[in-house]
Amino acid sequence: MKTVTRHLDENASFRADASPPDAVVILMHLGGPAATADIERFHVDLWSDPAVLPGLATQARRRKRAEQAFHAAQDDLLQAYARLGGGSPALELLSARALALENSLCGRPVMSFPAAGPARVLLALRHAAPGVTAAAQTAAALGARHVVGVSLYPLLDEKLAAACAGELEDACRAAGFSGRFSLAAPLHAHTLFRGALVERVRRTFDLIPPDVRGAAHLLFSVLSPPAARARKGPLLARAEELAQAVMKGVGLGEERAAAGFQNLGGPGRWLSPSLLDLVRERAASGVKALVVAPLSFAVDGLETLHELDNQLYMEAARAGVKQYRRVPALNGDPGLVGALASLVRQALPFELRGAERAEGAS
Repeated sequence: MKTVTRHLDENASFRADASPPDAVVILMHLGGPAATADIERFHVDLWSDPAVLPGLATQARRRKRAEQAFHAAQDDLLQAYARLGGGSPALELLSARALALENSLCGRPVMSFPAAGPARVLLALRHAAPGVTAAAQTAAALGARHVVGVSLYPLLDEKLAAACAGELEDACRAAGFSGRFSLAAPLHAHTLFRGALVERVRRTFDLIPPDVRGAAHLLFSVLSPPAARARKGPLLARAEELAQAVMKGVGLGEERAAAGFQNLGGPGRWLSPSLLDLVRERAASGVKALVVAPLSFAVDGLETLHELDNQLYMEAARAGVKQYRRVPALNGDPGLVGALASLVRQALPFELRGAERAEGAS
């Protein structure tokens, strides 16, 4: 029998159906450098993006400042990415999320091969490939009547979110898309997302030895917006709401939980306390067991795999923490896929033709 090869042959022309999809979903993310050669360009582009870091009036001055910041941090960044294999795993992880979401929206098993159906899901990475323009051109070429933009950051600075959505819609129009564009609601409030996060926090606490688990503290990591606009949007209120929901879900009181901030690096000013300062403060007060839960990242990247798993772990150990655990990002968790599918359906003014709702996705 040639069961496997026949199955692969049958799926070789999985886009053969020429009928346009009802909707094209575009997952928006900042991206990450795929290889060592991409690291400088990615970080200079990121740090000179006016939607990411406010400040200098001209793009030329912002880029010069970003280049100076990169060269100052170059050695540390190259070493950090080297520990991850030379680049960020973002593209691989995001591509898997896109396929899982597409399959869910089309009523297929999450791990199915791609196939023609009522929805297509594309990636638009603001500072990496595939970029916004490429995603917009593909969406227009597919002939869909509706494009839905979805942020893959549970908590996102409103100015950056608006800039990403506006750039995506403008790119779609420039590419010839004449249908309707909408933006999905943020992830942070969806019950499936929250439930999956609570379950991951609970399982991470279970990894702490029983004799110290009852005294372990939970530290939430929030990606800081630039300090200059931190109080002007709903990000901090959303972060507090999400943290409180997680604490309630795992049965933890205020006395054993706190939130600290990570930042995007570069020439910016950020909110305090930093997560590192918070770890040192807890350790100095006698806390020996810590669980760190990143609230701002649904998919792993440098911020989780290096900053939390390596840098913060080492600093916690130096400060006297004996048990340190990081809550895994949701990545391929069914709760994340279900939440994204539900938010896409809510953003559409029609039902996707011929697609059954995945169990638990709404």
